[in-house]
Formats: sequence, structure tokens, C-alpha cells
Amino acid sequence: MKWITMQYKGFTFHINPKTVKLQMTKSISTAKHPFFKTDTQETGTLPCTVSGSGILTGKDAGEQALRLAALFQQKGSATLFAPSLPALRMYFQSLSISNDAESSALQYTVTFVQDTGAKQPVYDFGYTFAKAGENLFDIANRTGTPLETVVAANDFATLFAVREGDKVWLR
Repeated sequence: MKWITMQYKGFTFHINPKTVKLQMTKSISTAKHPFFKTDTQETGTLPCTVSGSGILTGKDAGEQALRLAALFQQKGSATLFAPSLPALRMYFQSLSISNDAESSALQYTVTFVQDTGAKQPVYDFGYTFAKAGENLFDIANRTGTPLETVVAANDFATLFAVREGDKVWLR
């Protein structure tokens, strides 16, 4: 696997954050019924978050911190590229910078939250795997591939014959 540097809106973390954490959460609803057992069901998926912390070092550490703070002030979402994580459209949610006087380094912590209203970037791997409940219409929309191309590239009996985990060719 090629190791990439973390990047967001043109800012490159030259020394990657020491830690990077992807947090995914589902919404679970629990209802108690009189004289019956408790009913629990999954009601949706919440936006994921990516957090990280690291150190800004070198003669330009202060300048890097100022650029990071200016980046935080910018509005809108962008694609976050982080090592060993999928590229996701994210908002820059929080930033913390502190000074370590002993080492003259600046420690930082960042948090990004997924932009669920934006279409995620399309990466052409040539195929995808069907998610639960998806049909070829859904897969074409999710991947940004014309439906005609998806139908022509696959051998499903109908548009609705896709099952979770099926490999779906996109070209």
C-alpha cells in the first residue's frame, strides 16, 4: 500500500498526524412495549468523524500553525485524504493547537466530520460491491456511473437481482 500524506483543501500535513482515528456510528432505537420484549432496531447511520493529533516542528512550525488556523476558518467541505482511510468529503470541525515549550514544537489536534449532503468523490476502480438493499439504479447513482454502462458490464437477470456483497463491474 502506498502511504499518502494527510491533505485537506491544499494543506499537506508534511509529517502525518501521529494518530488518525475514523469513528463510525449508527443510530439505534429501542422501544419498550408493555407486556412484550424490548424492540431494538437500526434507524440510520450518522456522519463519520476523522480525528488526528500530531506535532508541527521545524523553523516554519509557527507558519504551519497559522496556515492550519486559516484553513479551519474557511467555510465548506472538501475531500480529506488520510493514510489508510478512504477519501471522504469532510468539514473541518475542530482545531486545537498548543505549545510544547520544552521541545519548541506545536502540538495539534484536528477533527473532521463527514459532509453527508455532498456526493462522495468517485474513484474508478472498475468495480464496487453492492451494499444491503441496493439495486443497479442505486449503485449507478452512488458511483456516478451511467446505468446503461453498469447494466452492459454485468450479467444480472434484472436490475433488482443484485445481492449484498455482489461484485458489480462499472465499465
